[in-house]
Amino acid sequence: MKVLTLLAPRWWGFRNGLVFGGRRSLIKAGSLLAVAVGFWVGIYVIFYRVLRYFQAVEEFGDLLAYKLLTMVYLTFFGLLIFSNVLVALNTFFLSQDLEIIHATPVSIGEIFAARFLDTLVESSWMVLLFGIPIFTAYGLVYQASLVYYLGLVSVIIPYLILAAALGITLTMILVQVFPAQRSRDILFLLSLLSL
Repeated sequence: MKVLTLLAPRWWGFRNGLVFGGRRSLIKAGSLLAVAVGFWVGIYVIFYRVLRYFQAVEEFGDLLAYKLLTMVYLTFFGLLIFSNVLVALNTFFLSQDLEIIHATPVSIGEIFAARFLDTLVESSWMVLLFGIPIFTAYGLVYQASLVYYLGLVSVIIPYLILAAALGITLTMILVQVFPAQRSRDILFLLSLLSL
């Protein structure tokens, strides 16, 4: 229960931004939603056409689709781990509310659980959002049943949790070697160089 209490300010901030943000906040939210939908449709169309093309290739088509799906999962997993490391640095070590939270009568385990969930949601939502059109395209091209979509949910949840756990573990190791602020700067520089 205390874990939910620790997470409540995040929800309140999000809700208040939408409710009391005024017209400017609504325009910003609407613009972001329109861009997200545009990306979603674009990703879906690209993957749908590629998979239909693969289906037309005799003998090797299904293998190509399988290899593409494997690449998608591996790419997403790498992005999730990197994203979790960056977010975990902020939520576990650089957040401005850490002193207040540690002064409350809440156990370390509950603080860790709340920060873990916060990191998981903040680092995973974008990959999850842009993964949906890919998995939907696979389901429609291969005429998957309801079992496919239920199985997808049962696989995605542990997949996201595992990436978060690995990212947070790497963060804990990283801050033993470098200060948290310097670690964030190094990772930010590496992300710029990788572009």
